[in-house]
Amino acid sequence: MRKAAFCTILLTVAMFLAGAIPAAAAPVYTWKDLGALPSPYNAGSFAYGLNTSGQVVGACENLGNYTRAFLYSGSGMTDLGSIPGYTSSIYAYGINASGQVVGSSNSSAGWSRAFLYSFGALHDLGGLNPGFINSGAYAINAAGQVVGSSTTPLGYNHAFLYDGTMHDLGVLPYPNNSGSAAYGINATGLVVGSSGTPGYGHAFLYDGSMHDLGTLPDPYNDSSSASAINVFGQVVGDSSNSSHELHAFFIQRWRHA
Repeated sequence: MRKAAFCTILLTVAMFLAGAIPAAAAPVYTWKDLGALPSPYNAGSFAYGLNTSGQVVGACENLGNYTRAFLYSGSGMTDLGSIPGYTSSIYAYGINASGQVVGSSNSSAGWSRAFLYSFGALHDLGGLNPGFINSGAYAINAAGQVVGSSTTPLGYNHAFLYDGTMHDLGVLPYPNNSGSAAYGINATGLVVGSSGTPGYGHAFLYDGSMHDLGTLPDPYNDSSSASAINVFGQVVGDSSNSSHELHAFFIQRWRHA
């Protein structure tokens, strides 16, 4: 028995050295061209969001650099429309598992309005300043909570959370800090983004109040932004580092001290 087993081992080694046993195959990726919306919005297309069903959102542009937001569901692209008066450039940035889409509908003057596309209809989400709305939506979770940025009555841009009502998330508590934006939200409603400081801006996490996530080791401690958070509390974004360069970062699990 021992001799037979030993011979089997020798035979296996010999076959491996001779190339008879194939090495693990390299992963194969299948590319698919999602195309573009019909002319004239067929000069280029860009994808910004993806859900677990494989639905894709983004924008298509024409030669005049005007864009239309799209939803791709496997059989082709759907034009998501626009908000009246804000038809110049429309972008779709986020999509949840239910196929609800968020983005920004822009005017030729450069103003924008956040939108929610839900079950075939596009809805204007308004803004934090009812008299002068300038807003954009960047992410949506499974519960339909939306985050983004909007101009306040004082004229500053603040991060918002929309759950049927738009809530001002405020800013980090630094002198002269007046701006913030929210870029990601997880299934439990934790929000991440960036808030201005006396330098440039720091990544934040919002769980009912706004917490400074700091930066990578950097002698100037001046710049970071968080772009996404998952259900485990893991956060990603970019930050200046010890060489004063922007590097991607990953926070394993955020916990409030």
